[in-house]
Formats: sequence, C-alpha cells, structure tokens
Amino acid sequence: MAACPNCGVENPDGARFCNACGSPLPESTPTVAGEVRRPSR
Repeated sequence: MAACPNCGVENPDGARFCNACGSPLPESTPTVAGEVRRPSR
C-alpha cells in the first residue's frame, strides 16, 4: 500500500492517484534484488 504524500491516506498498490484527495501518488519503482546500476561510459 502507498501512503499519499498530501493527506496520508493508504492507497492500494498500483494506484496512480489518491482515493481520498486525488493527488498524484509517487510512482513506485521496484528494484530487482542484486541489481547494480552503473553509469555507461
């Protein structure tokens, strides 16, 4: 569940907007375990 940064209401995973106040929710970017990002040269 994702908490709204504006009002604090818990929203279901995958929600793009808060169900209570309608504010956009930050997009969750799941990371793969062991994934290391390296700058390309």
